[in-house]
Amino acid sequence: MDRRSFLVAAALGPMAAAWGSRADVAPAAASGVEVIGRSAWGARPVRDGLRRHSLERITLHHSGVRLTDNTLGPARVRQHQQWHLSIGHPDIDYHYLIDRRGNIYQGRDARFRGDTQTEYDPTGHLLICCEGDYQTQRPPAAMMTSVARLMAAAADRWGLDPSTIAGHRNYSDQTACPGSRLQQIVRDDRLTERVEALLARGDASMRTLPAAEGRARVLRIESGG
Repeated sequence: MDRRSFLVAAALGPMAAAWGSRADVAPAAASGVEVIGRSAWGARPVRDGLRRHSLERITLHHSGVRLTDNTLGPARVRQHQQWHLSIGHPDIDYHYLIDRRGNIYQGRDARFRGDTQTEYDPTGHLLICCEGDYQTQRPPAAMMTSVARLMAAAADRWGLDPSTIAGHRNYSDQTACPGSRLQQIVRDDRLTERVEALLARGDASMRTLPAAEGRARVLRIESGG
């Protein structure tokens, strides 16, 4: 999304090479995913204007700003929300965000439609944002593992068909989001196939960390642990 100036002030092991290095993997649950809740990363209160919707599909975004130091991940999430509130949106635009080590952050309540700064209507879309610029950066395996696990958990929870997985640019001519390197993974069905494999083996649970545990996770991320 266009906000550079603001932000700058394993079931499928044989496919690992296509997903980048496996370094710096986030702590994982025995199966499924663990989500850092809003209070843990420091979310501001939601404003009026949220609109209820029913989820129908999964749409992948990227932040469009390079992230090389993952200790800045939680701060980036806070910056996103601050930016979105400053332009009149009621909350952070995305429902979930994922940093380069695969940590997953809860964004807007998925019961409510997300927002966009392009012309498409995100009603019915579960919006997942990968932190970084995937026009220029290679998607790391840790992040992509969490993307697939989160999508599988969402598909299971809300009855979403993995065939609906698409990139932001599939719905808008005004953007390169989620970046050509992520879009290629979407376009050649690698991501859909990985999500389907996780669903088939029952690896599709989702748990929001208790507040204290979430805050501890954030502190470890920010300290580089």
